[in-house]
Amino acid sequence: MLTTTTFCSLVVVVNNAFDPPQITQAPRNQKVAEDSIISFFCKASGNPQPRFTWERDGKRINPKRTRYFIYDMPHGSVLRIEPVKARRDQATFSCIADNGIGVPARANSTLKVYAMNRDKGINPAWKKIYKGIPNGYPSITVNPELKAVEKDRQK
Repeated sequence: MLTTTTFCSLVVVVNNAFDPPQITQAPRNQKVAEDSIISFFCKASGNPQPRFTWERDGKRINPKRTRYFIYDMPHGSVLRIEPVKARRDQATFSCIADNGIGVPARANSTLKVYAMNRDKGINPAWKKIYKGIPNGYPSITVNPELKAVEKDRQK
């Protein structure tokens, strides 16, 4: 007697399409004069698409604060500080990308703020002078303007 046996095998290939977040563009270290505007940019890849948060010196930044603005962009996030304050903003800023897969990705950058010299004897109200600013750093001087009342009083 001849017996025929047929085997059927099933091969299941699982393609795990989930990827943990990875920073593709880290925010850069920056130096800025007080009362100006600064933006940090951060991009990350991952599947699902990561969500971004920002920290200042290890504490999460509340986007509802008046000087901090967080904007979403394709595959990234922007942190804008307007205006920059020397005492509060000279810090390490961190971009955190998290999609729930693996460990959140993190990138740090530092902000150096050149403080405005507020000494009235040295610094008239109309001229901004900064402490420790390097030679060649752009400077804009705003000259005082006469008010309408003062213009009529000149002779």
